[in-house]
Amino acid sequence: MYSTENYIWGLVGYYLGVLLLLAASWRVCKVIPWKHPRRLLLLLLAVVFLVPVRAYPELQFLAPAFFVAIFEGITSTEEGSYLRGLIPLIVSYLVAVAVYIAINGYLLRRKRPPVATSEQTEGNIHGST
Repeated sequence: MYSTENYIWGLVGYYLGVLLLLAASWRVCKVIPWKHPRRLLLLLLAVVFLVPVRAYPELQFLAPAFFVAIFEGITSTEEGSYLRGLIPLIVSYLVAVAVYIAINGYLLRRKRPPVATSEQTEGNIHGST
């Protein structure tokens, strides 16, 4: 079995690889003309590759949740064991989408031009400032 140091270096290498994959995905996703579906797709990719769960319930080591879900689904004889990796993915994606909606709504509200009052509009129509 690997030592803790080997595990940490493997984790660092994995996350650096995921960051490179997300950077490449960001460039590829630029062909999608709509910004919201493009950003939601990138959020999905980030969540799928970055969310960790315990590889084995009795050990402290983490593994990517989608790997755990696939491995448990293939090797386990218990029904629904793949949910151990799938539930954190679903919850994390829903939280990420909620945060995205909240930040997007805040930024949209912040970018709105000030609403002109009726006195300002009448003044501009009659030529006075």
